[in-house]
Amino acid sequence: MSESPSAQRFIIALMPFGNFGLIVLAVLAALVGQGNLRADEALPLPGHYMKLNETAKHCYGALVATLEKVTIDEPGPSGAEDYTSRWKVKQVLRGDYAPETSLWIRIQSFPKFDAEAMPEVNKTYILVGYGPEIDHQQIAIILENTPGNLENVKKLLQK
Repeated sequence: MSESPSAQRFIIALMPFGNFGLIVLAVLAALVGQGNLRADEALPLPGHYMKLNETAKHCYGALVATLEKVTIDEPGPSGAEDYTSRWKVKQVLRGDYAPETSLWIRIQSFPKFDAEAMPEVNKTYILVGYGPEIDHQQIAIILENTPGNLENVKKLLQK
């Protein structure tokens, strides 16, 4: 079986590491074989693993906003990064937000099967914050801004 040029470069890059390089290659091959590494599928948005109904019930705030800017703030817990983000608010669903507000988001990047996508600048999303026991400036869940998602979040916020 012939490898792709990028796979060949990867193998060559691991050669100086001897047995360690072989172990890394074997682990990666096993993960790909188990389907634990995403190859072509799109990564989910931050918070995809959280229960929307529970988060919305206890959240400090929820809003529809357009992402204007993202800057890395500091490393988060293992496998994640924390980012400061600037949003132009379109609609407040719960809470108190200025027309332009800064919120922070945590994006999981490792392990790959838990990785999340960075939201796109100049795109509008539905944001659901954490409850009062956690920093209300942190976004818990980011959803695509679709009529269905918006209607669902509005219903959950009424409960």
